[in-house]
Amino acid sequence: MEGKTGWLHVASTKDLTYYHVDEKRGKDAFEHIGILSEYKGTVIHDCLPSYFKYDISHGLCNAHILRELRYVSEEMNQPWASEMSNLLKIGLSKKEESGIPDAEEYAEYERNYKEILSRGKEQQPPSVPKQEGRRGREAKSKSLNLIERLEHHQESVLAFLRKKEVPFTNNLNSRYIFDLHAIILSNYCS
Repeated sequence: MEGKTGWLHVASTKDLTYYHVDEKRGKDAFEHIGILSEYKGTVIHDCLPSYFKYDISHGLCNAHILRELRYVSEEMNQPWASEMSNLLKIGLSKKEESGIPDAEEYAEYERNYKEILSRGKEQQPPSVPKQEGRRGREAKSKSLNLIERLEHHQESVLAFLRKKEVPFTNNLNSRYIFDLHAIILSNYCS
């Protein structure tokens, strides 16, 4: 890329993987690739806003969310984050054991999800008021940003519990990227 930053985009299914390197990260790159505009299934992604510009079904990668929750729990000492992490892991475990929950089980799961986020809001430190004359939005903590994202995208976070074919993570993509790097390194080093 001639000294410029590039992005490796990966789209994959169980059987196919597509790689594309682009100077752009968002919708411009997605348009160059040409997959999302034609896709009809559920796309599992990291919540980059550009994905939501497509009228498709979305699922968020819960491995990404679990990492953020771990940070909030361990580094910011907010118990709600470990509660949410446990809830997501329980949902995955139950899905793996007995399939997607029925409507009543899902409603209970959703109620717990909302209660944990409510407790999370209570655990937030007071916000620092924006200085007078400063432009832009009031700064929020990483934990409050995460809570608001989990609220706003609840349906996408819990998509793995609504459809059998929707995975918990997009780690299939990450695994392929690591495999690709291993192949490149082994070819380079041999």
